[in-house]
Amino acid sequence: MAAGIRGILLAAGYSKRFGSNKLLQALPAGVPEAGTPIGLAAAKHLLEALPESIAVVRPRAQKLGKLLRDAGCNTVCVRTRARAWERALPLACARLPHAKGWIVALADMPFIRPETIRIVTKALQEGAAIARTFVPR
Repeated sequence: MAAGIRGILLAAGYSKRFGSNKLLQALPAGVPEAGTPIGLAAAKHLLEALPESIAVVRPRAQKLGKLLRDAGCNTVCVRTRARAWERALPLACARLPHAKGWIVALADMPFIRPETIRIVTKALQEGAAIARTFVPR
């Protein structure tokens, strides 16, 4: 395990502009993990790099919550609809009080690879207060 670094998957959005829960939509043919729900793919990548991860979901997202739990994520539900995104991160951090740092992943970004998460994790383990991957131009 990554020496005190924990993963947080933010999955509490309402997909208002999308029209339905986009995290349950399958990845299209021709991409890695085609057919896998978007939120599940993002969770699997986070869990591969950081097995002790928590996902924050919204109320009435039982199907998504079950998918994430079955994949190995602990889950916590943001109990308010009003500005749920504002409450999700502090709620997750409070559930992981002994973490030495957190990697925050977004459930609607299924193409962030475990290797990328490991790079950021390593930087945090080596003492960085905040880290990102370097993308050469």
